[in-house]
Amino acid sequence: PLEVTVDNIREGFEDRPYMPFRYPNNQTMSLVKLDVNFWSIVDRHYFDFMSQKKRIFNHYDPEKLKEHPFYKTLDTAEATAALVELRDFVVDHLTHRFPKLFTRRGNLVCNHLLDETYDLDVVAPLVVVTRMSMEDYYVTVLDPHTQERTCVGVSVAFGGGGFPIAPIVGQGMDAIHGPVPYYESKLKKSMNKWFERFTDPVERASIHIVWDNDLSCSELYSKQRELGHAAYAEYIQAVPFEAFSVRVERQTLIKLPKSNAIIFANHPIYLNIAHALADEPGVPAIVHKMMYDSPEGIIKYKHYELIRDHISPGLLAMVDAQVQRGLVAKDDPVRTIPGFPFASW
Repeated sequence: PLEVTVDNIREGFEDRPYMPFRYPNNQTMSLVKLDVNFWSIVDRHYFDFMSQKKRIFNHYDPEKLKEHPFYKTLDTAEATAALVELRDFVVDHLTHRFPKLFTRRGNLVCNHLLDETYDLDVVAPLVVVTRMSMEDYYVTVLDPHTQERTCVGVSVAFGGGGFPIAPIVGQGMDAIHGPVPYYESKLKKSMNKWFERFTDPVERASIHIVWDNDLSCSELYSKQRELGHAAYAEYIQAVPFEAFSVRVERQTLIKLPKSNAIIFANHPIYLNIAHALADEPGVPAIVHKMMYDSPEGIIKYKHYELIRDHISPGLLAMVDAQVQRGLVAKDDPVRTIPGFPFASW
């Protein structure tokens, strides 16, 4: 990446292939150590991501951002300190990791990919971060009054569900994670302790099965709201197997040293099942098994019960093809891929 140029990105530069498939697959944190050199992704999708961000955020009009459903910051000393530290971290990371794509001179940062310059004395910290990197951001700090970790800023163009994100700003972690299966019964206590204890960067992945590539609002959610349950289930049956992809939410967590803010950065990645997974040993079997053998709460949360019977024959055919090609043995157990969370290359 140190030598990557703007032309390289335009010509289709890809970073390390990301294949975060594990079994058992579950909705717990499933964290692995993050090599901070690979914290932010810049690849051939950069121009598409940034074009969509610009549209979604109304060209970053400050007045429109004040009431935006996917962008919000709190106006407190703790929030400001966290957002400024995040901005400085992102600028420092990108200018050192991709020195031919991003440069800094004093308080001026140049994005050579988009031919834009940001004056750090003028542009809001979270806007700078949003305009430079492909990721979405959730910023949390420890509330000095409640001693609960609270969300103080979001910039989320690609949430996938189309739901407003701004309302979570000001909420504590327990309220935000309330809808997550088994959070209250199994995860809450250990997660809250871990958030305050961890120091080194980590990453995890959340997986959904989708049939479109809409970054901001997948049909997995929009069609259900539009059609109702029965018609939605029928609609899915008409989608060809070749259209289905795994939407991977690559989620990284870092803790900033000065503000003690925890930054959740999210980057959606699409892996077409029929094509991207065909040569990855054991991965089709993992996808099949997680749709049927995951805990019931997770199956419903991810809508697997509406999708799995339809795409099961295609996945099993892929498993058989991998056996025939010698990529896996017929009696191989379903297990986490050896290079997790990256491809077998």
